[in-house]
Amino acid sequence: MNYRSRIRRLQAALDRNRIDAALITSPASVRYLCGYSGTEGTLLVSRRSATFFTDFRYSEYASALLANTRVKLVVFSDKLGSLEDAMKASGLKRIGVEEEHLSLSLARALEGMGVELVSAQSVMSELRAIKDRDEVEAISKALRIAERAFRDTLGKVKVGDPELQVAALLEYRMKSLGAENPAFDSIVASGARSALPHGVASDKAIGCGEIVLFDFGCRYRGYCSDLTRIVYMGGVDGEMEALRRIVLKAQRAAFEVIKPGVDVRTVDRAARRVIERAGFGDRFGHGLGHGLGLDVHEYPRISPKGKGRLRRGMVFTVEPGIYIEGRGGVRIEDVVLVTSSGFRLLSRLRRGGEVLGC
Repeated sequence: MNYRSRIRRLQAALDRNRIDAALITSPASVRYLCGYSGTEGTLLVSRRSATFFTDFRYSEYASALLANTRVKLVVFSDKLGSLEDAMKASGLKRIGVEEEHLSLSLARALEGMGVELVSAQSVMSELRAIKDRDEVEAISKALRIAERAFRDTLGKVKVGDPELQVAALLEYRMKSLGAENPAFDSIVASGARSALPHGVASDKAIGCGEIVLFDFGCRYRGYCSDLTRIVYMGGVDGEMEALRRIVLKAQRAAFEVIKPGVDVRTVDRAARRVIERAGFGDRFGHGLGHGLGLDVHEYPRISPKGKGRLRRGMVFTVEPGIYIEGRGGVRIEDVVLVTSSGFRLLSRLRRGGEVLGC
């Protein structure tokens, strides 16, 4: 990962926005800028330098990690005191912060130091939205792991298995294939529970004749994968299969408009129009997709209220769905990379509703 280049890009953005320095507190942004993945780490990036703050527990790890970078390491016994000393020494007054990841106590402490806090949330979000080659490779590897784990797990699913047990098998297999951990709690929702747009695996036993929805992903080198597929237990459910075909048509419609410069709302609208025309507009209540990277949900948000236009290097999900309360639901989720002229599908898993034996 080219951390020097990322810090330089942030410094250029600070200069454009007339911000003296950015105080980076979200774990994902810290990892993005310097590779650190411990639990206690704060990065102060000014227009000319970068300083990383941690405590004694992580000093050896941080020292080795930052050895070949231009990031200065400060091991503190008093975090606030060390931050104040660094800001005063460099005359930093206007500090950009990620307000979604800044505690109220830290914000008050910083203001007590006499600095002005301004938002750098969009600056960091937009930087992280454009993936470099290393990031695309890591996301692709996370996808390959998740895809293989899913295929392997399907071979072990039996009628009567609790959803939680199946989710555990899937997550174990992802880790055994090299994942750091699941990207989120895997969703395995069977029968009527598949109509929960963001359900969780439960102790419900999977029944013969039911649809089963899987929403799963893993982390590889910090980067996430995110996929959703459905399978049928014992035979194809005609009603759910009709929904699956509509969902696939909606996804293809979204694919057709993906290219640099397109408004994110246009992508959402392309898919949503297909579902609305099929008579299920009120059964698709979430956004079409979200950016994917070190966090499982990142900028851009592909939704009716999303902001911004697609740019080359963005990676995001496309996941239309239809949910019929009390009956079941279908969602198909894939991952795309915006290229110079269109898009490249990074996920490779079959979209057909596989049938498992009872």
